[in-house]
Amino acid sequence: MSESTKPINNPQQQGNAFERPVARIFDLYLSGPIESAEKYQDWNQILRSSSENDVIILHINSNGGNIFSCIQLMRSIRESQGTVVASVEGMCFSAATLLFLVSDVCEVSDHSHFMFHTYSSGAWGKGNEQLESVMADDKWARALFKDVYKDFLSAEELKEMMQGRDFWLSADDVTKRLEARNKKNAKAKPRKRLLQKQGK
Repeated sequence: MSESTKPINNPQQQGNAFERPVARIFDLYLSGPIESAEKYQDWNQILRSSSENDVIILHINSNGGNIFSCIQLMRSIRESQGTVVASVEGMCFSAATLLFLVSDVCEVSDHSHFMFHTYSSGAWGKGNEQLESVMADDKWARALFKDVYKDFLSAEELKEMMQGRDFWLSADDVTKRLEARNKKNAKAKPRKRLLQKQGK
C-alpha cells in the first residue's frame, strides 16, 4: 500500500499527520455458464476503475460459455490497476480458463477440475462464405489461445488442442504448470502471474 503525502483534510492538523489510501476488496462470483457481455458491465467497470490498492477476487465455478464476453473481461483484467485474484472453487472449463490464466494471482482450491479445449462454432450461407468463416475463426482462435495458453500448455499440446483434443487437468496438475510458468516469467513480468494454493 503506497503512502500519501497529502495532509489530512482537517483544520486542526499541524502538517505532521498524513493519510494513506485504504484498500477495497471486491468479490465477483462467476458461477455457472458465462453469459452475454451485458451481464458483466458492472464487473468491467469495477475492474477498470479500481486503484492499485484494491483487490478484485474472481470466484470461478464455471463450465465456460460466451468467449466474447471473456475477451472483454480479459481486457478489463489486464487494464486493471488493482490486483485481480482468480480463485477456482470447483470447475474451470473452456472459456473460464482464459479468465483464470490472465489474472494477476491464480488461486486453486483442492479438488478443483479444469478442462481446456478449442472453440465451438457454426457456419451458415453459401459454400464459399462458410469456408471463409471457418478459416477466419481458425486464425482468430489460434492467436487467442497462443496468447493466453503460452507457457502453460506446450506448443505440441496447443497444436493437439486445436486439432480437437480436450485436456483434463486436476488441481495438482494446474498448480505444477503455474509454478513452472511463474518461474519462467518471473523476470519478464514481475507484477503478474502469481500463484496461491488455497489452504496451503
